[in-house]
Amino acid sequence: MSIRSTVPRSLVRPGAAEPRRPSSRAALNSHAIRCAAGTAATEETYGILVGQRAHRIAGLVLEEGLQAGRLERAAQILTAARGVMHDQPTVPRGRALLVDAASVAAAYLLRFVPPPPWRFAGSEEPLGDGIADLIYEHSPTRRWIVDELKTGMSRGLDVSVHDQVRRLLAGGVERWRGDFLGVRLCTVASPRASRLFLPSRATSIALTDTWLWDCLA
Repeated sequence: MSIRSTVPRSLVRPGAAEPRRPSSRAALNSHAIRCAAGTAATEETYGILVGQRAHRIAGLVLEEGLQAGRLERAAQILTAARGVMHDQPTVPRGRALLVDAASVAAAYLLRFVPPPPWRFAGSEEPLGDGIADLIYEHSPTRRWIVDELKTGMSRGLDVSVHDQVRRLLAGGVERWRGDFLGVRLCTVASPRASRLFLPSRATSIALTDTWLWDCLA
């Protein structure tokens, strides 16, 4: 909801240009609030764009097969990032978006990809009423986990993130039933803050308290 100027229209001369600066404390506060709200909305949107592109980059790399060497892996991630940005160009802050999305994807691939016998099973796949960022299968036991990436770059998204997790939990139980282990909320900016949401519980546990973290450490 926009905040309108407190200056009455009757005090504005017909045809006069709008003042470039607020002329009162109330108008100054209004102006500051509008600027802050606009900046927050812009940063929130940017964070969402980074997250969307990051898990697409990670999905492309995992589908191809993650390179073992550090330099080869970096080149692979950058190539995937350029491909994603070419398919979904963003003019404002495009170069920064490419760098940030590639960095988030690289951090995820370094810290969160489960080792064999886990195998990558898909990305951006419809699951119930949600969309799974990344899916893995434990081949010997046919158990499944879903990863939801959280970049930490946007604010005020906790409610929507947890709504998404609940939809993914419901979708996972519907598809895999007892073979579904849960949803890992991977906070790439702070890995140890990551959580594992279990299908059988209303709450989550720290990923560091599970064997799903031990196998990645």
